[in-house]
Amino acid sequence: MNLTHDNLLPLLGISMNFGPFPALVTSWMINGLLSEYIKSNELWEEDKMELVVGVASGVAYLHSNNIIHSDIRGSSILVDELVNARLADPGLLSVLSSSPLVKNGVASVPYRWMAPELIQKSSQNPTFETDVYSVTMTSLEIFKGSDPFENVNDALVPGQIVQDQRPSRPDDVENGLWELWGKGWNTDPAQRPKMADYVQRLKQLQ
Repeated sequence: MNLTHDNLLPLLGISMNFGPFPALVTSWMINGLLSEYIKSNELWEEDKMELVVGVASGVAYLHSNNIIHSDIRGSSILVDELVNARLADPGLLSVLSSSPLVKNGVASVPYRWMAPELIQKSSQNPTFETDVYSVTMTSLEIFKGSDPFENVNDALVPGQIVQDQRPSRPDDVENGLWELWGKGWNTDPAQRPKMADYVQRLKQLQ
């Protein structure tokens, strides 16, 4: 399948010249990781919304091709020279979690962006609905310029999420976006909007 979208990181090829394992070859993203870009640059509300729409649009495109990303967060997204969000590594977390290349078969678990059903059931596979939850947490990350639950100890984050606690509202988030986030990180996966509808609502809010 040839996936092409303005909000996906283009894969140019695979190289075996950097060690014993394959390396992915992609275009150079001059602005680096989204997680670092939002911390080192002063962003206006419209800039933040543009990045949020870009992340959501990339995920919606994957979903339209029946692909679950499974690891959406600022550190799995890059920013190109036009300040477009570019999603990388769809599905890679799921591969790593069962890979013999990772110690004990466990990758670093990004609980701060993880839907409660994934935390509660270790056997639960990522779904389109868990992607929607992660997009919502990444949207909050963009607006706050920091990780979700930034003042909460790592060990306490999973408990807060399954107890239906969510991060506080940033000052520059308007009512419509806050309402959408409430749906996106709903504890009940069935209550979360489809990604295409999510993007449509975001564009109405721009």
